[in-house]
Amino acid sequence: MAPSRLRFRFLLRLRPAVALALLLAGATASAATVPAAPQGLEPEPGAVLSVSIPHLAWSQVFAPQADAMPEYRVQIAHDAEFTRMADEDRIAGVITRYVPDRELPPGDYWWRVAGCSAQGESGPWSAARRFIVQPPERIFTVPVGATHRQILDLLGQAAAAAPATLRFLAATYRVALEGESLFPCRRFHDLVIDGNGATVVITTRPKPSYLARLEGCQRIQIKNFTFDCDPPPETAARVLVIDRAAGSAEVEVLPGFPLYEELDRAGFEDKAQRGAGALLRNPATRGPKEGAPVLLPAEVKEKLAGRRYRIAPFEAAQLAEFAVGDIFVRAAGRSGNGFQIGDSDQVVLNGLTLYATPGIGFQSDHTNRLSIIGCRLLRRPERFQSVPNGGHNHHNARIGPWVEGCTFEAVGDDTLHVNATVIYLRAKLAANCVRLDRDDVQPGDRLQFWDMAHARLVSERRVTASRAVGRDTEVTLDGDVGAVEPSRRSGLKTTEGTQVYNVDAMCNQFVWRHNVARDGLRNGLVLKGTGGLVEDNRFSDLGGSGIHIGNTPFEGLAAADYVIRRNVIENCGLLSPRKPPPSLHVTFLRSEGATPLHRNLLIADNVFRDNTERPIEIQAARGVVVTGNRFENSARLVFRRPVKAAIQLSNVHGAVVRDNVTTDSRLSGLPLLSAAADCTDVRTAH
Repeated sequence: MAPSRLRFRFLLRLRPAVALALLLAGATASAATVPAAPQGLEPEPGAVLSVSIPHLAWSQVFAPQADAMPEYRVQIAHDAEFTRMADEDRIAGVITRYVPDRELPPGDYWWRVAGCSAQGESGPWSAARRFIVQPPERIFTVPVGATHRQILDLLGQAAAAAPATLRFLAATYRVALEGESLFPCRRFHDLVIDGNGATVVITTRPKPSYLARLEGCQRIQIKNFTFDCDPPPETAARVLVIDRAAGSAEVEVLPGFPLYEELDRAGFEDKAQRGAGALLRNPATRGPKEGAPVLLPAEVKEKLAGRRYRIAPFEAAQLAEFAVGDIFVRAAGRSGNGFQIGDSDQVVLNGLTLYATPGIGFQSDHTNRLSIIGCRLLRRPERFQSVPNGGHNHHNARIGPWVEGCTFEAVGDDTLHVNATVIYLRAKLAANCVRLDRDDVQPGDRLQFWDMAHARLVSERRVTASRAVGRDTEVTLDGDVGAVEPSRRSGLKTTEGTQVYNVDAMCNQFVWRHNVARDGLRNGLVLKGTGGLVEDNRFSDLGGSGIHIGNTPFEGLAAADYVIRRNVIENCGLLSPRKPPPSLHVTFLRSEGATPLHRNLLIADNVFRDNTERPIEIQAARGVVVTGNRFENSARLVFRRPVKAAIQLSNVHGAVVRDNVTTDSRLSGLPLLSAAADCTDVRTAH
């Protein structure tokens, strides 16, 4: 569900120097082997921070190349001489910012950054810059047993006194929501909501509802909470009897779960009796049932005695997927999300555990520099999901999320999806002038005009001027946009005409480090944008791919300047969609003949173990390096479908494949690399 859109665009307009450094990859490349000293950009020297996990940014000093990836060294110290370190790290050269993976105690800090070439030569440090993490002040305490009305009153008082802290006690709060959000934050700034170890259990709620809904906010931190819902936002039933002749199954709702007809009374949207999608879980692992479809739309046909029902899939053939003993999970439907953040900047979520929430765990739109640190989406031992939809869905950020040190398990869709949502073309007014259906396009933005039907880039142009026309925007560009057609959404999963995507608002500079994604229904990551780092993560027991780079019908478009390294992808691809994906997939929805828009990708030192489908497939890309990856197996002796090679390339131009090793017996006798005839300049080495 899209958030209400505030029009406070000044909150999101980055200073030109920051935007240039963070978003225009390669614009300030240095020809020297030893990089020059970067320039610190943010925070401002001497800045006093209300949040305890800062966001640091600097200028780019080289153009990172996949075949020779440089790095940045970052140091944060308690003193200007850097003798007492608070934090230090290395970041791949595609990223020009840093977020610590833990809170910094109140006090003074100094930070600096240096470039380090791919050959290991370190350049000079940037000038040290000081910032201050201020101690909590103006603390408003939420007493145990507080009602939602009391919490809202204290929240309003704290926001009015900002910088301030709303602090809970280390206790359990059972809260019946009186509004749509536990923490509604509208145009708040410099506010900390500190759970202090508290557990909040939502007992009743309206539709839709959220744990927190932030709109037009700056410098907000929410931390140290555990959240749950009682009753949970799902119903789980064991399959007892299958009647093939009648096309139905008898199921019994397990203890502790609401009955189908109780979902709506609990405040969740009731789609169960109208036949919305559901899924099968393995009763032993509680993960996805291997080989089952992603979704099984079904309806309740009859209420039987006790907790029993007769259900029937809409597609009669899908009854064959059911077996006696299976667990049939019916989520309560999207009637809100966990954290919904729109039009905001520098929001920090840390130390949060969510056992249940309707919809998506973390969703943002037009929100820059969102940091999610040390958070967890967990499934309770007696349950089968943590959230009934995706773990994350982040749209249209100029500076994308930084997610580190988290665990996300048993989500009901992709673990994370970052993208720009489609902009519809109202009309072509002149060769270089168009009218668009959005108001967030700015001069300097790069727009891609995409022919969805043929997976073809019509043109890429930079905005030179824009003006509002009602709810639309009239945009002047630096050249002819080419043969484009007005576009519209024409169905649930289809569009007509030319799609438009803003390259500069595609969740660029995205970081995903030291995270675990397991037991999720679909893919681990679905990625787009310019500048991305995915390193040192584990993806296991997922229904779909570990990592998928590509577009969707309304979310695009391509990935550039991405580093994917030192990850483990294990036992993924458990479900059986119509087009089974490989463990790591780079593609477009229509891949044949697609414009090779993905570029400068480094896929290095990853481990692929016991996955059901082919390990790596890359399509429609330029400048790809696949190196140091390992392919292993122990539990699985065969792939589910025939495999050509460990690494399959098609429509790839300029690729280096080297030093990859296989001990996977399923790949014995197969080539390590298969490059289709439409590939060019593919080099191999051992």
